[in-house]
Amino acid sequence: MTLRQAIAGLAVFLVGSSLLSLPALAAPKVFSVTLTPSVAAYTGPCPVTIKFTGGISGKAGLKPTYQFARVVGGSPSMTPWTVGTIPLSPALLTVTDSITVTAAQAGIETEALRVLQGPVSASVKVSVTCVNPTPTPTPTPKLSIVSPSTIFKPNATPTPKPGSATIANISALPAPLQPPINLAQVLPGPDPKVPPPACASHGGSAGSFACYIALPAGKLVLVWDYPFPAHIDGYNVYTADTGVSGATAIHMLGAIKPVATQHDPSVHLIVLDQPRAGACFAVTAFHGNDESNRSVRLCIGEGGIGKTMSFNPDTIGTMVVDYFYITYIEVWKQSNQNGNVRDLLSLSVGFTHIADMFRDNAHTDISGYMNSLFRGYVHFNTGALTGRTIAKAQLHLVAGATQGIGGGTTCLSSYGPANQVWYPGGRVARTASYGGSRIQGPDIQLDVTPIVQSWANSPAANKGIVLDGDQPEVIYQMVILSSTCLTQFSSETLDVTYY
Repeated sequence: MTLRQAIAGLAVFLVGSSLLSLPALAAPKVFSVTLTPSVAAYTGPCPVTIKFTGGISGKAGLKPTYQFARVVGGSPSMTPWTVGTIPLSPALLTVTDSITVTAAQAGIETEALRVLQGPVSASVKVSVTCVNPTPTPTPTPKLSIVSPSTIFKPNATPTPKPGSATIANISALPAPLQPPINLAQVLPGPDPKVPPPACASHGGSAGSFACYIALPAGKLVLVWDYPFPAHIDGYNVYTADTGVSGATAIHMLGAIKPVATQHDPSVHLIVLDQPRAGACFAVTAFHGNDESNRSVRLCIGEGGIGKTMSFNPDTIGTMVVDYFYITYIEVWKQSNQNGNVRDLLSLSVGFTHIADMFRDNAHTDISGYMNSLFRGYVHFNTGALTGRTIAKAQLHLVAGATQGIGGGTTCLSSYGPANQVWYPGGRVARTASYGGSRIQGPDIQLDVTPIVQSWANSPAANKGIVLDGDQPEVIYQMVILSSTCLTQFSSETLDVTYY
């Protein structure tokens, strides 16, 4: 039997036995997506059109199915799904979209490019501030001070004179618009990646997208019902905080502006910036200049306000396993294939291949190598999140030096919850796997929302997070390893949005 045959036979045996105990890695992505706005922020006259250029890269000839999704002025919308073809050279499909923002819709606008295969997506936010050169003057509201003994009747309707209106004329008047009903707040569901059912039932796929973007960002999502047959043009959302109480009240006679408008009458959903605790809202329906009374108001309690918290790790470290390969001894006769375990009290991920023994004093004739696996570990004390609903959790890492590869790519490819609390000199592994390919650095945001939610549900489940490269701890692969990829990390933070 030759050395090559022996290695091949050992590989089959060890791969088969090792994969039974390792979590499956995520499938490699078929496409990658980028999205770039014409401006990152805009200040000037409105309405304004913002253009977006997207790029879908993949193997030439593949046909990605893509869609643009937007949230403009709090209102979600989507383009139809479209099938494109990746060109031969360069293997990049360029697609474009645009949004028009009016003064009433100014603020933070969101645009996303989504591809079904994967699925993969990219999203960007554009800040729009409207400054019109000749703004329309807003009339100063008239104030009326009313004492307890005075009955104030604004816009009183005069009593019609006899004969001035017939029964036919009165019956021809349109029925008043009914106000929306069942105004409610949407909170994140148990799976942060799956928008709550209320989003789709009140806004379709665009509503689901709006919740997917807004809830992890801590924004307020309101939904309502409108079961009435009247033809309407949309809905206005107003603040409805409790007014001044006491013996004297101030009545505003000027027009009160809505905080948001939903112009699609079929969408019963709006996204607003995060309010303060106790803020109240109400919704009306409108048709032309005709507007309904306000709905029953909804006040947002402390539990309905998204909060953010950042955690620094209480434990960081690296499990290192060293394997030694003697060049003049057959692989199956190597005696130290279990590896020697050591540790680092800093965070590193990847593997190294280092000449360790030589036959000559000049160190030119190599007789042995040390091949090492570096598995990173971080732990955070998240007891403050117990019982909370986690909308979004990101592990923020800043990569430092990387050996073996360039271009800003790190050696980190997979991560997941640890099987036990790690201690220096001990072993640790993942119980599940996220990621699957090397991650671009140096600034990395890993989505660990489901992991942190499991900790919030059961604090005892928090055993930390393990970070791995793309070299599994399979003995024969470690013994005959012939390359190096090692990244050191300089900063670790856990950023959480919760309710």
